[in-house]
Formats: sequence, structure tokens, C-alpha cells
Amino acid sequence: MKKFTIKLILSVLIFTTVFSNTSLAFAENSSEENLEISNEISQEFADTKYIDGNIKHELIELESDDDTISYQVDVEEEFGIENDSFEMHVDEFSDSEILVKSDLQMQDSLYGSNLYVNLDTGEFYVTEEEINDNGEKVVTTYDVFLTEIEGEEFKAQLVDRAAGELYEVNTIEAHASAIPVIGIIIANGVRWAVKKFGKKALVSAFGKAALSNAIKKAAKFSVSKKHLSNAGGRYTKFNTTSQSTVRSWVKEALQKNPSIKFNENYDKLSFTITSNVGKKVGTKGETKIKVVFDYTGKIWTAYPAK
Repeated sequence: MKKFTIKLILSVLIFTTVFSNTSLAFAENSSEENLEISNEISQEFADTKYIDGNIKHELIELESDDDTISYQVDVEEEFGIENDSFEMHVDEFSDSEILVKSDLQMQDSLYGSNLYVNLDTGEFYVTEEEINDNGEKVVTTYDVFLTEIEGEEFKAQLVDRAAGELYEVNTIEAHASAIPVIGIIIANGVRWAVKKFGKKALVSAFGKAALSNAIKKAAKFSVSKKHLSNAGGRYTKFNTTSQSTVRSWVKEALQKNPSIKFNENYDKLSFTITSNVGKKVGTKGETKIKVVFDYTGKIWTAYPAK
């Protein structure tokens, strides 16, 4: 998977002609690190930060019914954006489901995005549309994963569903010399989602989606041999040498509806669960299993835990 980085300067959002030559391609290309996760993952993860979900804003209500409330966001009031060509509308389907629609007209091109968030299912994605001066429409969908939030600023990872490429959006560290247009649109849509739900709810939603995928991928997981009973060393070990037995235990642990922790101490977005399977699975009598998996549900490691 290719990895790209965008660092956005959101303090200057006047949209002058400096953006007219900005490519939709994201900024600097960097290689993805190969992460080695050992069984030493025992540290407590940082407490989840909260963001006040009580938004003080003036909304222009467009329409509403028993199920959906639709309104226009005053982008100048909310984000300090003084540009008549940038508009944002929100559909609130419930307390846990919203659609943020943004449009930006720039010279001969029209850019738009639909950011969808559903806390119950863990869905968080944005569909971006560009209509160029030839009238051609290009549609791209990215899954969105927030990795850090400071106030209303954030770091996020976007995964292109079609190409599988990984992008990083960073509004906290502003060092880029140019701002990709789509980055601006996505960033402000995400900022509204952060305002609406707060970090705890969004990270919890990501974890639910990743856990669901991990359950599906458990059958392909192979535990490191150092965690099998016939291995040497001081590693925690399962009381079996069978990979298939470990896979069944890991899947059982994932299906126990465990509490999910967001792992903030690795470069790649990941989650950890510790689940009691109700039987001895470790060589020292452990009945719990710790599992670490990434945002796609790929299981990095699993081992007995006290």
C-alpha cells in the first residue's frame, strides 16, 4: 500500500488564486514502515480526549422531517472561511448518523464531497467529486480514520477504496507550501464531524468496524511461533502447538464483544482488545487473550494475558 502525507494550513483559508494550479494528487510520498509488534504490549494507552459536543453555532435550517434535519453551515462563522464559493450542508439522520455535503467552485472546476458518519456501524468515509473544465466527473471514495485530535484540528488517515492507497491528512502541523483542494474540503467536513460527535465516539466507531473485520480475518491469522508452547524464551505462550487451535481461540476472543482500546503508540492506526475466553489458554493458566489489529481488521499479534 502506498502512503502519502498532506499537511494542511487551515489558518489561511482565503482560497486565492494560489490554489488554481493545485493538483488533486496528495503531497509528499513516503514509504510505509514495517511495524514489528512484540508480546511486550502491556503499557496503558493514553486516556481518550474529549471534545465538547455542544456546538455553539448559527445554522440555516433548510428542511426537516420526523427522521432527518437538514441545515446549512455558516462556514465563515464556524471556520473563518470568507469565500462565497464554498458551501457546506448537513443532513442529520439521527443522533449517530450524519452526511456533510461540501462544494467549492474554483475557476473552471467544481469540487464536491459527501462525508458520511455512522457511529453505530463504524462507517466513516468521504466521496469526492471533481467536475473539470471538460465536464468530466471523477469520483473517489476514501475511508477515514482519525488518529489524533487537538481541539478542532486533527490527523487522519484516508484509504482510497479503489486504489488501496493510504493518505495522511494533518491539520495540526502546518508545514506544506501548497494545499490540495480536496484536502481543504475533506478537512472541514471532518472538523464538523469532530464538533458534532467528539473524539471518543468517533474512535469507538472505528474500533467497531475494525473488530468486525478482524473476526472475518481470524481464519487467516498465524500466531508467531514464539507464542506456542514448544517455543523457548520468556514470551507468554498458548498451551498448544496448533495454529488452528490458536485461531479458534483468537476468533472466540474477538467475538466476546470486548472493550476496544485505540492504540496511539504506533505510526499505523491500530486497536487492542483483551478478552476472557473462560478457559485456560496459556501455559501459566491464563484465560485471557490480548489481540492487536489494524483499522482493516488485519491481526498483528495475539497472546495469552493475565
